Amino acid sequence: MKKITYLLILLFPLIVLASNDYDIEKYQIDVTVNKNHTYNYQEEIEVKFFGNEKYIVRNMNDQEHSFKVDKNYTIETNETSIAKLYSRYNADTYTINYDIEAKEGKNNLYEFEIENNYDNDINSVTFNIELPNPVTVNNITIYNGNYDITELVDFTVKGNTVTGTYNKKIATDQSILVVVDYGKFYMSSATVICIVIPFILTVFSYLLWRLFGKDLPTRIEKTSKFSRNITPLHLALADHGKITDEDNYYMLLNLASKGYLTIVEEKEEYYLKKNKEYRESNYTEALFFKTIFRAGESISLTEYLNIVSEKKDNKSKIYQADRVESKYLKRKYKIASDTIKKYLEEQNEQEKYFEDKPEKIKNILLLMIALILVLITSLPFIEINTLSLLPLSVILSIFILYILIKFVKNVNVKSKKDKTSMFLALLLTILVVCLIPSFQRNIGFLIAFLVSLICSFIILVIYKYMPKRTIYGQGIYNKREGFINFINTITKEELDRIQELNENYLLEILPISYQLGVSDKVIDLLRKNNIPKPEWFIIPDKFNYTKLNKSILNLKEKLTKEDN
Repeated sequence: MKKITYLLILLFPLIVLASNDYDIEKYQIDVTVNKNHTYNYQEEIEVKFFGNEKYIVRNMNDQEHSFKVDKNYTIETNETSIAKLYSRYNADTYTINYDIEAKEGKNNLYEFEIENNYDNDINSVTFNIELPNPVTVNNITIYNGNYDITELVDFTVKGNTVTGTYNKKIATDQSILVVVDYGKFYMSSATVICIVIPFILTVFSYLLWRLFGKDLPTRIEKTSKFSRNITPLHLALADHGKITDEDNYYMLLNLASKGYLTIVEEKEEYYLKKNKEYRESNYTEALFFKTIFRAGESISLTEYLNIVSEKKDNKSKIYQADRVESKYLKRKYKIASDTIKKYLEEQNEQEKYFEDKPEKIKNILLLMIALILVLITSLPFIEINTLSLLPLSVILSIFILYILIKFVKNVNVKSKKDKTSMFLALLLTILVVCLIPSFQRNIGFLIAFLVSLICSFIILVIYKYMPKRTIYGQGIYNKREGFINFINTITKEELDRIQELNENYLLEILPISYQLGVSDKVIDLLRKNNIPKPEWFIIPDKFNYTKLNKSILNLKEKLTKEDN
């Protein structure tokens, strides 16, 4: 009798198991996050029946709403509710739909419970979860009870879709929990690469600048004015290695202050009046002066050579007008400015001021920036496993690089105003980036993006100041910086001593002061010292230096502003 009892005890689990007249051969569950803060579950099961009773029993969860089955079923309610799913066949499939309200929790946290509500074991589970936003494998943790089984589940992520399989048995009333935490901090290998590589490239760029871009250490001494041979074009070439329309405008003002022409304003329009012929030996000034006062608007190669060489005969004499009317002034100025820029380019004037090798290294810096931008714009596509969108990162990188180059080329790091603009632009960019939801969810990616952005900006600043000046270029540049320093620190005693020798000193340096960013200081000195109005810039109505300053700036905008 005892032997029979022991045998029954050993066979009891098998007897209980045998009481289930079916086997769940496949269990597939699809979960979708709805906009109304609910999760839609769709279970698809394949069942094989062994006895005469062809139905399965499923416990009803109080959280389930809109419960539907694609086969014949009934719902019985006693202390708890159960659903009986019927079949007429030895094997059948069932598709079950229901909604569950999302649990209240912290922002960007989703929990999906996959529970065995059947009165039989589920041998394996395949799940597919559709999320509202792209996610990475690092944001996902899977639990069985209190145990982390993430490493035991074979799952993949593509975009906002999580697909996986759990090949372990899930008993009745047991479950697995898939937790998606967008706010989870992690540093994937791709994220680390996007932080380390920009930092290394920035250090390398700095070393290149130290070797090939940093100017020779020289002493800058204060200087009160420039020699007559140094024009605004010399100062522009020594500063940024090229000539712009604005630089040519300062040359126009300089020619006026030398007495060669007079600028006249009438009813907010301007015209030029020639006072005398240009007789100095500076070819660029001669070319500009004679081109802007030339009667025609085009110039032949022979005439061009005659202007710069001062060799003219009766057959090729260039007719010079005495006046440039307001309606022709901008066009005449543009022709003269373009002629100067073309001439200096043909003469390779930049080589006198900057060494050639650093210019080639600048291309390496651009490649570094491009690499950083490609890395950081590719990171989200790599993280969410959507590699087909990688070409988009290249296009985005080119666009960002273009914007950064334009920005850096148009600012002066030494200018207090531009420093403020740069700081505000960088601060605004960081603020906008921090507010983007995808970056809020992934702090590691946000750190990588900001590091890459800052490194790219630093390399671009190095790019802007990479060319090393020649000894000649450094000499001109030192005079430029010495003059700025002198004007910014000038004392009344120093100015009085200069004006004892040259009472027109402030008016003579006024054109250069606009180019070097110290015009406000000079205008203030002109006003305080009651200097008579200049003869070379005539404005209507009652004269004062505030009006003169406004008129000079207005003319510059009219002549240098690009037409739409």
